Amino acid sequence: MVIKQERGTMADSNRHFYPMYKDHVYLKARKFGACGAMTGNIELIVVFVNDSKSVWSDAERKRFLNAVRYDAEYLEKQARNWGADLSIDYAYFEVNVPENQEERWYDYLMEDFFKHPEKRMETLQEYYEKKLGFDDTPLLFVFNCEGRSYCYEGDRDNNYREERPVYFAKSMGKDLSITHELLHLYGAYDYYYPELTKETAKRLFPDSSMLTGNREVDDLTAFLIGWTEYLTGKAIEFLEATQSLDSNSINKAINDIWDGENGQRR
Repeated sequence: MVIKQERGTMADSNRHFYPMYKDHVYLKARKFGACGAMTGNIELIVVFVNDSKSVWSDAERKRFLNAVRYDAEYLEKQARNWGADLSIDYAYFEVNVPENQEERWYDYLMEDFFKHPEKRMETLQEYYEKKLGFDDTPLLFVFNCEGRSYCYEGDRDNNYREERPVYFAKSMGKDLSITHELLHLYGAYDYYYPELTKETAKRLFPDSSMLTGNREVDDLTAFLIGWTEYLTGKAIEFLEATQSLDSNSINKAINDIWDGENGQRR
């Protein structure tokens, strides 16, 4: 049986099992993205976006969906190794954004394609969960052009966290792995900034998707996304090494990274 963690709430187990880390910056988002825990039956909704810079051929779309399938199966395998119940399927849309709407592509899709004037990812996902009968239905927006893939985070009225992954297929390399950005939806943090985090992750989790962009889920990320209720020795060592960090230092590091991207964030 899977007990689904409700969106937008801190996992009580953080406080119960590990009160010494209850305020640690890397635990505050546990199961706190646009989705709950990465368990149960999940339907990925892949949105292929066509605009003046992004045009999808049948072969390119098929190749990306094959990569989605591969990542889904590998995540299922890793979840089983942690004793978690996970099944991932996918569906897809292909949408056209008029040239005069490209700067506001997300608002345009929400208003004109999904007919969702609230423009809240959380409530749109809830609609598809009820309609399709899945525990989670994350939406993945994919452009067939170059750019830096990211997961957009919003905080409306300080009472929920909204995230949406955006991929730029032509900058994703041969593997086209979706895992890194997808894990953000379930509370995973990046490990490649700030420097203290990066060096600690290179020592403890050198193969982690949150450091390298590949498909491996490390010990701390497994805890953050709800695959386990316990921290391993490596996860505790990571938390000990990074306990001096706070949200301000992490936000500064990510802002410095994006300031150097020359506006690639769409």
